[in-house]
Amino acid sequence: MTADLLRDELLRVPGVESAAIEGDSLTPQGVRVRLSAGVDATAVGVEVQRVLAAHGLRSEMAKPDKPVSVQTLPELIPRSATPRRQVDEVLSKVAIVEGNDGIMVRAETDAGRVADRAAAAGGGRLDEAVVGAVSELAGVEPTPIILAIDDRDFDGISVVSIVVEAGRDRLAGSSVVDGGRPFALGKATWMALRSL
Repeated sequence: MTADLLRDELLRVPGVESAAIEGDSLTPQGVRVRLSAGVDATAVGVEVQRVLAAHGLRSEMAKPDKPVSVQTLPELIPRSATPRRQVDEVLSKVAIVEGNDGIMVRAETDAGRVADRAAAAGGGRLDEAVVGAVSELAGVEPTPIILAIDDRDFDGISVVSIVVEAGRDRLAGSSVVDGGRPFALGKATWMALRSL
């Protein structure tokens, strides 16, 4: 089982608007699904539970003999996230540290605040860890859902852009890649989250 396959199957469930898989590709640690407005949340929850069970997973929200309990979006998602960062604080570093324990992303502000996130093996996992570390510094919890990341070249100038969903907000940011791509992605994420 891969996280991408699980995510794709969850997105095929009628009424599921978005799905995010946390953890590494082979052993997901968490699954978050957002339902479309106006759907029968209990029916969709039962179908999501069936997909999880088909992948050998079970919801912590459900007992084997009962369907998954469902909360509505207003109960789960605050109207908007509340950042803890200072207005004049900026992202100053993103470092990728590899060791015996795996890959770690460390993000730091110019004020010296630091956030670390483990990066699971596999495509896109480093990006997820960068976004997670930067959003922690920005005070946005839970980690926003990555909707799109785009790398483009404009007349020899590389730019990375990101679109994320944080609560009910869809946010976008871009940065010129003037150092490493992880730092540029971190700056793009920081720019997107500044509007909260």
